[in-house]
Amino acid sequence: YRKSAEETAYYFSSAAASAGKTCTLSYAKTDTGKTNSPSPYLPRISEPKDAEIRELQHSVPGSQKTAGYAIAKCQNLPEAFGIQSAERTAERIRTAEPVPAFSEERFSALYRETKTVSPTFLETYAESPFAWYLKHHLRLEQTDAASSEALRLGNVMHNVLETYFTRHDRITPETKDAAYRELAELISAEMERAGIKTPSWKAKTLQYLDGTKSTLAGFIEQELAFAEQGYTTDASWVEREVEADLDGIRIKGRADRVLRKEDGTFFVLDYKTGNVKENAETALQLPLYSEAVRQMIGGTPAVGQYFQIAPNSVGISTPFKNGADEMIAYAKQRAKEICDAIQSGYCKPNADCKNRYCPFKRVCRKTEGGEDD
Repeated sequence: YRKSAEETAYYFSSAAASAGKTCTLSYAKTDTGKTNSPSPYLPRISEPKDAEIRELQHSVPGSQKTAGYAIAKCQNLPEAFGIQSAERTAERIRTAEPVPAFSEERFSALYRETKTVSPTFLETYAESPFAWYLKHHLRLEQTDAASSEALRLGNVMHNVLETYFTRHDRITPETKDAAYRELAELISAEMERAGIKTPSWKAKTLQYLDGTKSTLAGFIEQELAFAEQGYTTDASWVEREVEADLDGIRIKGRADRVLRKEDGTFFVLDYKTGNVKENAETALQLPLYSEAVRQMIGGTPAVGQYFQIAPNSVGISTPFKNGADEMIAYAKQRAKEICDAIQSGYCKPNADCKNRYCPFKRVCRKTEGGEDD
């Protein structure tokens, strides 16, 4: 209850701090047939009353209106509300002042000056303009993801693979056993360094390392296949910052790894310890990084690939089925369309969004009548 209340309090305070004229509190009555309850934060915005042991100190029907009014006026609130001021809210979302009220003219002017963007910035918008608005404009913290073991696990594996491939350019049959031992030591050390002591974290460690069916064993088999195809990894192309100019739009980011052949063929590899993108229309990172590498060193790009290295799954996948040139051409066109849409101020939820893992699902309005909120 406390965790949910803190999260919804944060979403509300951020919305109130950035509202131009009105901030409306609402919630969906049902979710796929299930009856919903109001946010547990709402009872906290009410008149104080005497409380018995284990009873909440605020009742539902009190000062919802007066609290919102006070926040809008940047007045300090009683500590019980959990929000001191709009300035404090702005500080929490790492801005110097409350986010300016939305208007198409101000919004367009703000993003017209944006000369450099990251592929993930564009991917978020491609998946959901509303999620982009919350993440990149309001800069809401994604508390679920930021504190989860899943995110920590991604950092662990990126650190492990960066360390290994800055020392070695590939894994061959001759170095297979030594690679297994070195990678196992790196994984064990990084998992321990994370400082997580939960049973699930220990289970993940075992899944990576335990036996011939472990994730590490599967990873090495795939690396042997890369070496057999003639690919190697130069240390300078591990966790490499890349840039590309797309007709006035500058793309900048960090590629996990670039594998190259002697004939100049290369492809970008992106590690995933969670779900892999399956929709080529929203997977812009790999094609835009491929274009960046081509602009930086020349050569012939092959289709970018995701390398899933999860505790219970390992393997290569790609949503791009029609070759590297078409993959890159589509991504370049889509990047321009997204930048134009952002400048126009279009930030609505996708009515058909099926992202069950979106960190903003508690505040997304995609029901009939709510899509323009």
